[in-house]
Amino acid sequence: MHNIIMTDDKIYLSGWTDAGFYPIWFETAAMKMKAEEPREAEEPETLESWLRRIPEIAGEYEEQERWLERMGWGLFMAA
Repeated sequence: MHNIIMTDDKIYLSGWTDAGFYPIWFETAAMKMKAEEPREAEEPETLESWLRRIPEIAGEYEEQERWLERMGWGLFMAA
């Protein structure tokens, strides 16, 4: 959320720390996970607004997200 700057007619991306070659739906999942991390300075309505905009920005991949949620613990425990 902190690496996207939106204006009336453009979206700017900054911070390429996690850039790489991933399936396209990883962006949606990663953005939602990052948005749900607790932050002290943000209001709850900011989070809700952001979560609503993620599909507009990165697409909707509900089936893949459900798969990732099911696989999450297995991936986490294997690390």
